Amino acid sequence: MLATLLFVLIPAAARAKLPVAISKCLAAHPEVAFANTQKPPFLQVHFHRLGQAEYVLSVLVRKSAQTHALVCSPDGTGVLLGAAGEPPFSDMYNDNYMSDKWRVCTLKDILEMRKLGYDVPEPENEAVLLTWEDGGALIYWDGKRFRWKSLEP
Repeated sequence: MLATLLFVLIPAAARAKLPVAISKCLAAHPEVAFANTQKPPFLQVHFHRLGQAEYVLSVLVRKSAQTHALVCSPDGTGVLLGAAGEPPFSDMYNDNYMSDKWRVCTLKDILEMRKLGYDVPEPENEAVLLTWEDGGALIYWDGKRFRWKSLEP
């Protein structure tokens, strides 16, 4: 019930307008619901240097009522970030890390952040920048797996 109050799920009419890859990915992950907490509701990101873009969306895990990111591949398969398993996705307790502001961060953006003194990792290509009032974090592909990095100057 608390989850219903905290999150507004995208109505059926809006879900019909989602890219096919996202619809297939959500169907393959019945343990989550697409949460309408991000603006825009999903991002198209080129995590890898070669190949098509993937989609990142905020989802509500039905059982725990926690938000996580779901990365959907063009073929409709997906990876739920922050799900239980090894190695952990981040060092944040329960990986309940989503903010309401996010954007695609290019390699050029990352170089600019380094110039400002931020301890920024080296992603393979683009990343997702999450921002809060007092900080930020990157979701990125390190060449082997998705990672989460808190940004500190």
